[in-house]
Amino acid sequence: MCEKEAVSSFIFWYIMIRYFYFPAFFLFLFSDAASQKLLPAFRHYTKDEGLPTNNINEIFQDKAGYMWIATGEGLCRYDGYSYKNYHTSNANTDNNVRFIEQDSTGKIWFATLKNRIYYIEDELIIPFSHNDKIIQSKGVFHDFR
Repeated sequence: MCEKEAVSSFIFWYIMIRYFYFPAFFLFLFSDAASQKLLPAFRHYTKDEGLPTNNINEIFQDKAGYMWIATGEGLCRYDGYSYKNYHTSNANTDNNVRFIEQDSTGKIWFATLKNRIYYIEDELIIPFSHNDKIIQSKGVFHDFR
């Protein structure tokens, strides 16, 4: 092999190793760790952590990211760190919350099993002004058969 061919061969292999094999080796070496997907972490919350009960009827995430939890003993808001429990103060109303929804203004609405609708405003539970009409018309939860 002449000197010119040796230099050409050396340059060829130098470029291949430096710009192809070396990066490919590291890419291959770390591809297992990089390609593994992170599994979501699950944690079970109970009454011991602040829920009003261990029985959940519905979970709803609002536009601000809060998790609202409908339980048989009231409504609960979870901010990722702590719980705030809401209970209706009306003696004629149970606290068995069944449905949660958010309107276009960001207001949280919920319905109880006794056919009453409420919303949260300034951290207070406000009864819907037409609850009596809803109850007279068979309510929110009636048999559709």
